[in-house]
Amino acid sequence: MKQTNGESELFYFNNEKLGAIEDERFADNFLAIWLSADTTEPSLRKQLIGGKHD
Repeated sequence: MKQTNGESELFYFNNEKLGAIEDERFADNFLAIWLSADTTEPSLRKQLIGGKHD
């Protein structure tokens, strides 16, 4: 995922563009899946934010 201008996100696989999402809220919502305190994967969240995992 690569943010371009704050309004769209580009997705690549093996340096080939797969597509884009034109929504300025997407990045925050996408990251919240893993980083939100309400995540369904709290152990993974701890690892991602630099904490010790269970």
